[in-house]
Amino acid sequence: MLSFYQHEPSKKSDVPGFNVSALNPFKYSKEFMIKLYKPVGLPLEFEWHEYITSKELLQPMTLIIPTEQEQKVSN
Repeated sequence: MLSFYQHEPSKKSDVPGFNVSALNPFKYSKEFMIKLYKPVGLPLEFEWHEYITSKELLQPMTLIIPTEQEQKVSN
């Protein structure tokens, strides 16, 4: 039986972006991590702190479409 910190890498995954290697079994692609994002509300037991948390959910930056001005600045 494997402990919590031990991981036995699988041979090959059918999930796109999920490449397990013997050197880094916990390496995931950006695309795989973005697919995991689901906007959900805060848990009931969540403790809000004024300087650390925001009341609105923030989505990953890769899902936000930049404005024309932001595109000009980044090019």
